[in-house]
Amino acid sequence: MTAVTAPPPALEAYLRRATAGLPPAKRQEVWDELEEHVYCRAEQLEWQGAAPEQALAQALAELGPPPGATHVGRK
Repeated sequence: MTAVTAPPPALEAYLRRATAGLPPAKRQEVWDELEEHVYCRAEQLEWQGAAPEQALAQALAELGPPPGATHVGRK
């Protein structure tokens, strides 16, 4: 069984802001997708020589500030 751990504080804060205002089902979907993207990019940066903390910070910086997600999916 794999232990589930909370994301690092900076990533969790980003994900909370990025998914704020979304319906619960959509919020989890977007959260999971963004989290996977950040971890994948951080891993690539680690392969290029970045320390894990640096890699995560750079991956978040590359995404830019989270957009106002309350309008996602609305017409």
